[in-house]
Amino acid sequence: MRSVTKKEEYNQEKFIEEFVKYMTTPGLNKDPYSEVYVRAWFNNFTDGVPSHACAQEQRDVWSIGSSGGAIRPSDYFF
Repeated sequence: MRSVTKKEEYNQEKFIEEFVKYMTTPGLNKDPYSEVYVRAWFNNFTDGVPSHACAQEQRDVWSIGSSGGAIRPSDYFF
């Protein structure tokens, strides 16, 4: 969301670049928990899958806590 609001548009390459930077730069992400689908994305990314193809179907990595994807963006605004 930060990438989209900062640039006032969605650019896949920039979005992924900022996502990786945010999640891997010490001190930027202060949340000690990462959703199962975020962990799955990074598993694929570190296995060499191209970044634009790392996401998995939510039904394949679903857990009871998967609602965070709908809730977490609101943290940006509050």
